[in-house]
Amino acid sequence: MAILPSLHRYARRLNSRRARAIASSLSAGISEFFNENTGTIERWMPSKSQQLTPTEEQKKPRIMDSWYLHHPLLQISYLLEEGNLDDGIRELFFKSVEFCTLVASKFDYEWPVFYDMDTLHATKEETAPGKGGQKDVGGLYAMLMMRAYKLTGDERYLSEATKAADALMKYSLDLIYQSNNTATAAEALVELWSVHQDVRYLEQAQLCLGNLIRNTSIWDRQYGNSKNIPTFFSLFPLSDAPYSAVFEEQECVSTVHRTLRAVHFGEKGFSDELEMLLAEYIRYSALRIPYYFPPMLPEDMLSPEPKTGFLDKDSWIPVEDIGDGWQPIGTVGQEVYGLGAAFSLLDSLTVDLMGKGQFLFINYPFVELERNEYSIRLKVLGLPTCEFDYQFHGLGEDEYSIGFENGKTRTFSGRVSSAKACGGQLITVKKM
Repeated sequence: MAILPSLHRYARRLNSRRARAIASSLSAGISEFFNENTGTIERWMPSKSQQLTPTEEQKKPRIMDSWYLHHPLLQISYLLEEGNLDDGIRELFFKSVEFCTLVASKFDYEWPVFYDMDTLHATKEETAPGKGGQKDVGGLYAMLMMRAYKLTGDERYLSEATKAADALMKYSLDLIYQSNNTATAAEALVELWSVHQDVRYLEQAQLCLGNLIRNTSIWDRQYGNSKNIPTFFSLFPLSDAPYSAVFEEQECVSTVHRTLRAVHFGEKGFSDELEMLLAEYIRYSALRIPYYFPPMLPEDMLSPEPKTGFLDKDSWIPVEDIGDGWQPIGTVGQEVYGLGAAFSLLDSLTVDLMGKGQFLFINYPFVELERNEYSIRLKVLGLPTCEFDYQFHGLGEDEYSIGFENGKTRTFSGRVSSAKACGGQLITVKKM
């Protein structure tokens, strides 16, 4: 489910038969995760649960890691919105949403770390004594309810999203459990702000994003196993994780991008300081994410003995982790659910141009304002005091111009052409 939404978009944009076939094959397996007894799509395939080896608490068949219930369902909601799944999966989705509301009510919109799926008894309430459970799952739940509301117009789902968002209000910079969930919480709060026009939701969204910025490393590790990797502005997946992880990073890039776009069209916005930091995070993460893929790394940087599975140096399945520089990369192993990173970045950070296979890459958040047969008008976000990189790809013999607010214009042609420009401005791309 972590791969499917961006893979479907890739297949549609590039008319890729191979991507479409893989997406179709993966989609065919969704119903196998539905448990008739609980009436919900679960983390583990019920018919195969006996194959689990419960070496960790969350790998026991009936134990749910709170965020894992909501995340796959959220991906299904995106697929349903885009018309990529059939009515049978839609029915299973809404049955699962009903189960989620039961769980939310049971825990009064404050989710533990682990609970039993059959009894809803919390088997691990807190991450550590006095630290609370998975605090940001309320935002993940709120986002799921907003998707159900958008799909049906049923006010009950909006009410559920509002209850979960209100429960988040007591947290300040002590919210983050897992970074991608905290980013999703911010997006859900912005959606609620647009519905209710209550500035509290916008302010809480900024606090969620402040949690992310607080959980980054704003230094460049030019030593050890980090010597050949752009590690500046790395985002940690958890509040106590000593490494960055591809799944959480790529999800945060796409979620933050969507959130900034949504705020841009509102009457109020984020503070300039926050918008600048988020734009810069996107810029640096786009530089770093390719280095999670083993073929991009020298072999002696990779862990010879990962904790789980093994490392295939020639496989384009990303390693889960980039460590502190002293630890080898990939100690946690390769992660299949990080495979969506390349598709997700392409989806978030590129603009299709007029010719087939031609696109513009921008490593900053942007909003497409207008498009016609000859030109595209974009607003690049961030501040004018910071620079972003852009690249034209696949132009061949065609020539394009890019015009800026100050009246300057540049022209590009050829296979790949790169340049820099300042953020916070309107740009117009034209085919010559």
